[in-house]
Amino acid sequence: MLEELGLHARLLTQNARGPLSESVHDARLLIKRLRALFWFAKPAFSASELNRLKSHLRKASHLLAAQRDFVVMRSVLEKLSEKTSKSSDRATLLRIAQTQDGVVASSGKPDRSLQKAIAIFLATIKQLALISKGKLR
Repeated sequence: MLEELGLHARLLTQNARGPLSESVHDARLLIKRLRALFWFAKPAFSASELNRLKSHLRKASHLLAAQRDFVVMRSVLEKLSEKTSKSSDRATLLRIAQTQDGVVASSGKPDRSLQKAIAIFLATIKQLALISKGKLR
C-alpha cells in the first residue's frame, strides 16, 4: 500500500502540468489516505513514532493550504460573476479572478509548494517503511 501511495505521489509531481487545482487536490487525497493508514498501524507503532509522522504530514498539508484557498476563492469569484445582474460587476469579478491567476502563475510558488509537499509525503512514507521493517524483524 505504501509503495502504491509513493508511486501516485511521484506520478503527480511528474504530471503536474495540468490544472494545478487538480494536482493540489490529488496531493491532499494522498495525504489523507496515508493518515488513514496510520489509524490501522496505530497498534503496531508507539505514540511518539506516529506523532512524528503525523507532524510531517501536517507540514505537507500546510504547504498546500494556501493553494487550496486560492482555488476556493477563484471558484467563489466565478460563481458570483455568474449570479450578478450587472455586466460591469460581472466583468470586474472575472478580471479579479484572472489577475489572481496571473499573480500565481508568475510567482511559481504553488508549483514549489506542491513539490515540497510531495517530497515531505514521500519522506514520510520512507520513514514509515523503515520503522515497519524494524518492527518486523
